[in-house]
Amino acid sequence: MTQRTELRCLDPDVDNLTNYLLAMRSPSVFPFIESTRDDFSVEELRQYVEEINYSENSIQYGIFARELSEHIGNIKFHNIDYIDKTCYVGFFIWHAGFRGKGIAGECFRAGMKTLNGLFGIEQCSLGVSHLNASAVRAYAKMGFRIDERGSSESLNMTFCTRYRLDTS
Repeated sequence: MTQRTELRCLDPDVDNLTNYLLAMRSPSVFPFIESTRDDFSVEELRQYVEEINYSENSIQYGIFARELSEHIGNIKFHNIDYIDKTCYVGFFIWHAGFRGKGIAGECFRAGMKTLNGLFGIEQCSLGVSHLNASAVRAYAKMGFRIDERGSSESLNMTFCTRYRLDTS
């Protein structure tokens, strides 16, 4: 939970997934989200949410704006390695009114604080297209640093809580 948002796991039987589905059906609006496509179905989305909810090494939180009581995006921690204390993270904030306002950073800090407290997770990585300049800037503001180049179009960035996150 942050000052502006509530983070919670999604329940496909309870939560309204309409905005999430509309975003998943908008590849032209979200070209850097690889899983978006025009024909994404309600059943596929429900199944995906359930798979994540039952996964042993992934946690996805829906991001709900307190002021609207609306689902505005997700943050997913995945490939959680309980031995090496590492994970990967992905962000998807589809509500235009909440992009570029630091929401992703707030949610990341809250999520990492939880993962650090529960499992001792100390390092988080992500992949981002170098063409997605606004995301690269946002991740750098959060404390991610480029650690290696992936393919010609992607960057790997890492955030290490040992040095950059107050988990108290």
